[in-house]
Amino acid sequence: MNYKSSVESCPIPQEDKGLRENLLNLKVKLGEQNMADASNFSKQHNPQELEEAINQMRSQLGKQDAQINAFASLIGNLTGASNFIRMCFDSQSRAPLDELREELNGNQSRVNNDLKIYIDEKFKQNQEMTVSEIQRAAQFWAPQKQSLESWQASYESFTQRKLN
Repeated sequence: MNYKSSVESCPIPQEDKGLRENLLNLKVKLGEQNMADASNFSKQHNPQELEEAINQMRSQLGKQDAQINAFASLIGNLTGASNFIRMCFDSQSRAPLDELREELNGNQSRVNNDLKIYIDEKFKQNQEMTVSEIQRAAQFWAPQKQSLESWQASYESFTQRKLN
């Protein structure tokens, strides 16, 4: 029996630590499997470079979609994210929070660098992409970008309030 949808939609219990750990492990394993499946997306071999580049982008979009679904499966909605962050802050002192902030800043730098490299590669691969394709892609990702920026702003605001 396929439990994929049950694991993805199951909320993470805050009270039962053993159950929480088991469910988190299942969600991570499922998310990793989804990302592996998405990265194994078979692309069509076409002699035209433009079509190959578009197929590569589709594969990457599938992988990113799996990553977003895995993240949403772990955290749930904004309330779930808020509860998770609250639980983290409640269980840690200020010193570990400073370490976490430094780690997040380091991760942010690495993510920014990786994103720049990724964008540069995609730009080179897709120089011949039409304007309409670019506009469609921008319209598709704009809501996700706004949602992530909103979540980041909320998280930063929450962190500042906790630290002050």
